Amino acid sequence: MSVCSSNLAGQYSVNDDARDGLRVLILFSTGHLGGAERSLTRMTEVNSGIDYELATIGSGKSWCDFLNTVGREPLFSGSDGSTMSRLIRFWRNLGVVRRGEFDVVYTVGNRASLFAWLALLGKTTVRVVHAIRWNPCGPSLSARITRRLQKHTSRRTYCWISNSQAGARCLEATIPTRSTDVFVIPNGVHPPLQTVSAPSTRENLVLTVANIQERKGLLEYVDEAREVIDALPNARFVFLGADRMDGLLQETIAAAGLSRFMSVQGFVQNVEPWLLQAKVVVLPSRYGEGAPTSLLEAMACGTPVIAFDIDGISDIVRHEVDGLVGSLEDGLLSKSILRLLTDPETLDRMSLNGIRRVQKDFTVTKCAQEHAAVFLAAAGQGPTPDDNGGE
Repeated sequence: MSVCSSNLAGQYSVNDDARDGLRVLILFSTGHLGGAERSLTRMTEVNSGIDYELATIGSGKSWCDFLNTVGREPLFSGSDGSTMSRLIRFWRNLGVVRRGEFDVVYTVGNRASLFAWLALLGKTTVRVVHAIRWNPCGPSLSARITRRLQKHTSRRTYCWISNSQAGARCLEATIPTRSTDVFVIPNGVHPPLQTVSAPSTRENLVLTVANIQERKGLLEYVDEAREVIDALPNARFVFLGADRMDGLLQETIAAAGLSRFMSVQGFVQNVEPWLLQAKVVVLPSRYGEGAPTSLLEAMACGTPVIAFDIDGISDIVRHEVDGLVGSLEDGLLSKSILRLLTDPETLDRMSLNGIRRVQKDFTVTKCAQEHAAVFLAAAGQGPTPDDNGGE
């Protein structure tokens, strides 16, 4: 595993002339806006000397809307029309990538990886870099598909970029002969636009920012929330994220008699106002995370985070420093929430630590520079990853 940090990222800046004209296509699998889409789209705003194009083979609208807010348009997107229109759009988009004269295609997600593999058959001059944004080493079907696909397409892939150590270790185990071609580059986030208040002065709002799906552990979390509400009746729980469970979370909350205390707001493009109001942010995921952008955004807003110590969570959150992390056990989340809601000194200390950590290690600029280093190496315009003392 190579960690693309100060060593590699520092060297890219000495080669400004070589960067001229380097074209990189970032290709997403989905048109919906999640942490990967937010972080990597923001990265393209940084002047790192890379000429970026962005596209998605998905048909969701929220990512395109977000892209417009940073003054960009997608190179292409998928279709949500009839089967025939989707096929026509698919083949047209294949042609766009094949004729695009890109130096690097950076794929995000399994579908984008397979799409690029098809589009670039025989075009060996275009380097493919694949992003791993979660830890695919679990037993789930999607994890097994990810491992098999990356192994099958590994001969066409120049390297992989994982946003967590756990994801990188999974790739190393899946493709052991390519372990030196796996890089770890954390997500980057912007500082908040509004003033950050001390969380101890905020209301007892407990926020979760995550798409509503089974692996996020949200149904089990409802039982933990009840324990907090029993002890602190003024506590409120809010969920932000696209509903991928067809209302099951709302039904679970209603069946538990907690609708007065817990609300599901759905997808929200700009979560910053919510993060600045919340006293703590909780991510109850039990598997399948990388290094979630939502937790970095929370820390940037001075909001301590609580999560299980799985996958890449500990890459971001230092237990008892920026927040609280622990093993998968019943009652951990409720105990941690109650502790922080009733301990203003610890809450404010963790808030300041989180802000400083994000400003030092998880900026959009640093993320962009480290990606640029890998893309330059892939295009033969910078030092190769193997020359940079990976770990």
